[in-house]
Amino acid sequence: MTRISINEVPNSSCTEILDYCHCIEEIRQHSLTIVNTLMRQNPLNATIDLPLVAIAMAQRADEIAASATILLLKNRERDAGVLILSAYELQLDAMYIAQNPIRANIWLDHARENCKPWKIRDLQTELFPNENEFDAEVEIYRRYSMIKHCNPTGGIFAFPVAVSRNQIHLDVLDGPRFAYVHLFALGTAVVRTLNAVSSFVQTHGFDLDRIIEDLKIGQRKLNALNRDYILRCIAQEDIRTGK
Repeated sequence: MTRISINEVPNSSCTEILDYCHCIEEIRQHSLTIVNTLMRQNPLNATIDLPLVAIAMAQRADEIAASATILLLKNRERDAGVLILSAYELQLDAMYIAQNPIRANIWLDHARENCKPWKIRDLQTELFPNENEFDAEVEIYRRYSMIKHCNPTGGIFAFPVAVSRNQIHLDVLDGPRFAYVHLFALGTAVVRTLNAVSSFVQTHGFDLDRIIEDLKIGQRKLNALNRDYILRCIAQEDIRTGK
């Protein structure tokens, strides 16, 4: 019987993608600092619920970020998108608990295997009262859900071969197509999650001010990379249209 060899998929050599990945790597390292801080400090008014939730969420955010970054480095954009949706849902839970830390008990005591503690739309409604921001968050969740659930309406965002009654669209692009969008979404979700868990454990006396400031720096780096990407897209479109 002939064994099929498994070959390593090479990493991207695209400078812009590598810049994003290095930025996300810096951000996710803060998860370890959060966990170490929670294990080392022992504030008098601390209860066990918030540190437990914070440790679990920080570690999962770190894990997702590491795995999704590897996939994006290897041009596996759609598979990374599934993980980004997980990061987004984790972010919503963390931000919701940060609004009212007593909700950590609900998260810990949740026992239903077929659903999460809270509905996604309810969290979005609560967390994003601004109409434009709410619409943007709903669109993010909708788009990434199409990847996770293999929804045919997702087109090449969800499938390498998009089909309909009237056409077939094969994704033959060798380089990155959605990687920049995915990397920005991933990095932002991780920043928000780590910032939220740092915020809600601070209510019980844990000192994470430095981490919160470092996360702000990480988000600014992400925003700068995203701005540069948008400007490149605008310049390329101007060249294409002859403007």
